[in-house]
Amino acid sequence: SRSEKIILIPKDKESVWSNQVKSICPDRNGNMWISLGNDADLLPVIVCHNISSKKNRYYYNSVDPNSLPIKDEIRNLVCDSHNRMYCASRKGMVTWIADSISPSFRLYTIKDGLCNDFINEIAIDEKDQVWCATLQGLSVY
Repeated sequence: SRSEKIILIPKDKESVWSNQVKSICPDRNGNMWISLGNDADLLPVIVCHNISSKKNRYYYNSVDPNSLPIKDEIRNLVCDSHNRMYCASRKGMVTWIADSISPSFRLYTIKDGLCNDFINEIAIDEKDQVWCATLQGLSVY
């Protein structure tokens, strides 16, 4: 079997967006969600790669209030049985529905009950409970 290189970043964005893959996660529709970013001066990006069409959709922080609400490292991505995506970051947990072309992102922080905003990793159990490993303990939603 042959390996296939997937181009994640358009040429015109190489100087702005990070190209370092941090996490990958399939959704329930056969898309692969890829988080990019660990470079101090490049913007982190979440890429939704459609495996069938090989087309990418990009989500990142911009002036649009509906854009990805974080500007720093994306630590991991997970998807629950309802196709809701979860993203761990240094600023909290971001959620959205993977089915949406224009997702509504929501940021959860200590104000919403997290032990700490710096989330190392997120896991989903068989009951669709969300487990957040933070710098100051474990939070479960």
